[in-house]
Parts: sequence; structure tokens; C-alpha cells
Amino acid sequence: MEPVDIMIPLGDTLPLIGPKLEAQGITLRPITSGIYRQVLGNSSELEQLSLNLCLNALEAMDSGGELTVRVADLSQGGGSALLVEVSDRVAGFRTT
Repeated sequence: MEPVDIMIPLGDTLPLIGPKLEAQGITLRPITSGIYRQVLGNSSELEQLSLNLCLNALEAMDSGGELTVRVADLSQGGGSALLVEVSDRVAGFRTT
């Protein structure tokens, strides 16, 4: 375990799914804001986790739709949570 900026493994994952997004006509909607804290983890395992979550969402979607990847620092007020959310939407339905 080492300090990892979550945006690095996540950022390395998104180009890997680009061809699948294009083939299925799915729009990627990344939502990020602010500067994120580092998390303790393994960068390659976090990249694999991100890839698996995105691929699972893509498998659940038909052509068209939107894949949203959101990162939010929830540490305001003294908390210590960092949210990484992958959600998909097809024809008005959203799963997270």
C-alpha cells in the first residue's frame, strides 16, 4: 500500500474503454472537481478495479446511453471519504 492519487489509475483506465464506448455509441461523462486527497492503495489494482467497473457498466448497456464516472472529495466537515462512482444510463434509466 502506498499513497495514490485516484485520478491517475482512473485516468489510465478511461482511454482503454474508448474503443468499446465508440463501438456501442456510448457517451462518457466524467465529473471531477477540485483537488483530491491521496488514498492508500495499489495503483495497478485501483486501475483494474476502475476498468472492471466501467466494463461491467458497458456490458449492461445497449447501444447509445451515457457512462458517468464521478469523483468527489467528501472530506468536508472533517470526514475522510473519497467517492468514486461509475453509473450508466440508457433510455432514462440509471444504475449505480
